[in-house]
Amino acid sequence: MSKMNEMPPAFLAPEWVLRGQRDYGYPEGIRLRAHRVMAETQKLVDQTNKATERMQEDINKKLAQRIQDVRMWRGELYRKLEEMVEEIEALQMLGTRLERAIESCSEALSITLLCLAERQKYVGASPDRVESELMKERELIERVISLLHCTLKQTNEQTRLNRSATYFLERDLQDNFQAEQIDSFCCILTKPPPNVVYAEEPDLTTPGVSSEDWNTITNMKVSKLEQQRRNSISLRAQAQSTLERTATDLRRQHQATGGAIEENTQDNRKAKEEMEESLAKVLADTESVDNNMASLGESIEAKQGQLSVAQVQLAARSQRPGIEQCQDAAQVQLLAMVQELSAYISGLSESLSLMEVELRSLNRSQVFLEEQIQIRANALKNNEATYGLLQQKANCHSF
Repeated sequence: MSKMNEMPPAFLAPEWVLRGQRDYGYPEGIRLRAHRVMAETQKLVDQTNKATERMQEDINKKLAQRIQDVRMWRGELYRKLEEMVEEIEALQMLGTRLERAIESCSEALSITLLCLAERQKYVGASPDRVESELMKERELIERVISLLHCTLKQTNEQTRLNRSATYFLERDLQDNFQAEQIDSFCCILTKPPPNVVYAEEPDLTTPGVSSEDWNTITNMKVSKLEQQRRNSISLRAQAQSTLERTATDLRRQHQATGGAIEENTQDNRKAKEEMEESLAKVLADTESVDNNMASLGESIEAKQGQLSVAQVQLAARSQRPGIEQCQDAAQVQLLAMVQELSAYISGLSESLSLMEVELRSLNRSQVFLEEQIQIRANALKNNEATYGLLQQKANCHSF
């Protein structure tokens, strides 16, 4: 305190002048230096402002270009998505057609098996062209069902792949839209918004992939999606061709079976008519033979009566006494008559036996013809039933 209360030392006049100059020059130098620092600071501020504006403008241009690129890609992805959705719907419709085709073929197969079983019900049924065509039709339908099942399996698998591609595409579109929203926000952001809680210092290392890699990956995704769509279109074309080809084959075989039934019906009807005519003739011949046999029986009975009379006469003449038993004309005539009547009766008996043999043959022919007529009638009935079943199957061959 004592030093503070001491009076400053007195200065001489020259010292006072020097001291005044020094005291004036010191703050002036500080002031000049402050002006220089302020000028440099203002220059730095101007430079940083210009650099910041230039960088912000450049960033906004790049963000705008990026937004434009993202929108372009999103438009392309939306177009691909719409195409893929349409392709999925087309595949679903194709799958429905294949399922209906399999149901139709299963119904047609059951009808064919019923036709085969129906033809085995009748006595005398034997393998013919109709049965052969039905067997071919059964084998064809079984092959068609197997082919349609395989095609349906491929269609379902391609639909699954298309749905998977659509799922990832929708997710990419969502990410794409979110990235565009963020870039749009960054593009219009020129000063910090109010009430912003600043995060910690961000990581300045470049994350993710490069722009070239992003373009390459996006192109690969679009190419993969397009490949799936082309595979789907190719599968639909192949399935359509399969449906048309199988439907044509089934209709052709159906017509062949129907033609075989018509031909078999005509043959059986003609054979039945001929056999009925032959049966009528056999019945007429049988009646004639019966009448002839009756006539022969009457004739033999009459001849046996006459022979008995002649034999009685000979026996009576053998009782003549002594010399009266001479070989007179009556005796000779009686002997000749007995021999001739015996020969007649023997011949007539042989003829009667032959007629009996022929009658039995005619009876067997009658039974045979009646059986064959019944078989032909059964065949006609079978063909009618089979043709009726085939008419139910006519609508099963349009897919």
